[in-house]
Amino acid sequence: MWEVHVKKLKSCAVCVICGVKNSGKTTLIEKLIREFSRRGMTIAVIKHDGHDFTCDLPGTDSSRFTQAGACGTAVFSEKRIFIHRLQPEPQENEDGFADPCAGMRQWEQEQVKELMTLFPDADIILIEGLKNTALPKIEVVRSMISSEPVSVSEGRFGIVTDLSDTAFPGEKVFPFTAIREIADAIVEQTLSLRKTDKERIRNDFAAAILAGGKSRRMNGQHKGALLTSEGRTFTEQITSQMFSLSDCIYLSYGDTICIEIDGCRIVTDRYPGCGPLGGLEAVLSQAGEDRRKAVMISACDTPGIKAELYLFLLERLEQVSTEDAFEEWDGVVAVSDDRIHPLTAIYSVRAAEIFAKQIKERNFRLRDVLRKLRILYVDLKGSRYEDMLTNINTKEEYEAHMRG
Repeated sequence: MWEVHVKKLKSCAVCVICGVKNSGKTTLIEKLIREFSRRGMTIAVIKHDGHDFTCDLPGTDSSRFTQAGACGTAVFSEKRIFIHRLQPEPQENEDGFADPCAGMRQWEQEQVKELMTLFPDADIILIEGLKNTALPKIEVVRSMISSEPVSVSEGRFGIVTDLSDTAFPGEKVFPFTAIREIADAIVEQTLSLRKTDKERIRNDFAAAILAGGKSRRMNGQHKGALLTSEGRTFTEQITSQMFSLSDCIYLSYGDTICIEIDGCRIVTDRYPGCGPLGGLEAVLSQAGEDRRKAVMISACDTPGIKAELYLFLLERLEQVSTEDAFEEWDGVVAVSDDRIHPLTAIYSVRAAEIFAKQIKERNFRLRDVLRKLRILYVDLKGSRYEDMLTNINTKEEYEAHMRG
């Protein structure tokens, strides 16, 4: 297993589903879980109960421990964990907090934040209830049950209802049957970067396709020149994705230039014969001269790469950063099945100096240089992004790719 010394993600995407009793919140959440699961996403749910509730079965060992006076009990097996903890009497705080949980009582804020840490693998946490939070939320309004929203407007980005759109002026309205559209809206609000962030990426980030490999397993045929089923080369396919993120695109080559694409700049290795390390050093150095902050990296043999993967990596990086992500970190790298993918990554231009030093030491191993950097590794196993990491190394793999 690749050893990683970084702090865990401190938060993940959160969306509240609220509404009055019997409006259909639970049913909506069930359908959203199935839709997100179909997309390969991992979902957790936190339910807020406005009253006390019983969750432990009478007569079980854990129930007997609680009856005997234990403040809490936990039961675990290979497949699941059960925790039952009695809460102290809540201490109300009228002042609240200046954070996304503002409007909730202090004990509610503390409990929600603590519960969120129990699901570090979740792509999205859905929370049922909490109509007074400023967290991103959708409210359910069902005819014969309610006729208007009861949640605070801050953070609300949609209403799911069987009433007419005209009943909610200024609100984004979804019918109960529009599960895919509701799921898309949740992803857009909680996982996708805002338009202003995308403009910042376009101005501050460059992108690079590393295309200087020897292609020995392809008998010397340049992998970047292979055609997709649409008739575009792999390099053209990947650059089309990168152009949606940045207007500064580099094509990195060693000593032989294979493909030139309008709008892309050719960058050749400053230290030839060093493998991918030389390409990374060259594009990061060039980006620094171009006053870019970081570079989104892709190899030319991963035709399934999409722009959204880099937005996801950046989102994860910013979640663990207190200030400017690329002031705190040297990069963010994709991982799957305990295998790191250092050519599916975003690196700070500062890393160029470390890469150059490693090259001068005649050590061209990427793993060794990454150990000298502060890198966040994001595991994509089981996510909708995992298949994007597939690279084409042999004729057999290419033929399988063309067959779909």
